[in-house]
Amino acid sequence: MRRAVLPAFFALVCASSAAAAVPWGTTPVDLVLGGGAIAHRVTVWCARRLPCPAWRAEGFAPPPGPLVEMYGAGAAGRIFAATSAAMLFTDDRGASWREAAWDGSQAARAMAFDPATGRGAAVGTDGCVWTTGDNGASWRLRRDTGDDLVDVAVLDDVVVWIGARGAVVISPDGGSTQRVLVEESRGFAPVLRVAGGLVWILVARGRWWRVDPAGAAELSARGP
Repeated sequence: MRRAVLPAFFALVCASSAAAAVPWGTTPVDLVLGGGAIAHRVTVWCARRLPCPAWRAEGFAPPPGPLVEMYGAGAAGRIFAATSAAMLFTDDRGASWREAAWDGSQAARAMAFDPATGRGAAVGTDGCVWTTGDNGASWRLRRDTGDDLVDVAVLDDVVVWIGARGAVVISPDGGSTQRVLVEESRGFAPVLRVAGGLVWILVARGRWWRVDPAGAAELSARGP
């Protein structure tokens, strides 16, 4: 396969995220992972001369082995690399990588953390939602049915995620239970942001929801 001859610093991806997740399918971006580490999302030529999204690492060494699906960042400079069936992390900018306890056989597509608590969440295909309470050293699969998930935000125990068709779901208790805030978004991809002790959700131009630390949501006349 042509993919095997790509340079070591390239990693194929389907999505991306750091402390604030980057929605699936966005245009190329630079993900600032902390401590001078940046993952540059670029495009390379794959099999049959098709363009493929890829990563170029700056300020850290990518993990050896299988190509990476996604990079992300936790607290205290920890960098994550999601493979097709595992989650790796490094605390020394890639000098050494360790495998997290990962509950599942699918890749994460986006992740986010609350740096104040070390709690985090990751989402992926088939509605998979994973949560962690130890800054990503171990992960628990909470949910694995439904639409593909493309973005996530975390505020203490509150987890908010977005589906590929624009559905917005809130869990007030770290993924154990959930309720649908928005069934589907037509023509507008919802955007998540954590600011001012709230999770903000842009569901249409100029239309925001805000979610408090208890998981209660209300429409807001303005954004963050």
